[in-house]
Amino acid sequence: MVDFAGYEMPVQFPDGVMKEHLHTRAKAGLFDVSHMGQVILRAKSGRSRMRRWRSNGWCRSMCWG
Repeated sequence: MVDFAGYEMPVQFPDGVMKEHLHTRAKAGLFDVSHMGQVILRAKSGRSRMRRWRSNGWCRSMCWG
């Protein structure tokens, strides 16, 4: 486990990378990339537009002004 933005993130799983790889190839795998994007809003209506795009109340922690 390593520190990542204040959270513990597994770098390698206990059963090893090969077992994870084979399971993913045989069945399925899912990787959430939603944390990897960046959005820049320049319009005055940026907050209301972002509220329509996102469902998790992002403005409580990320709003400006």
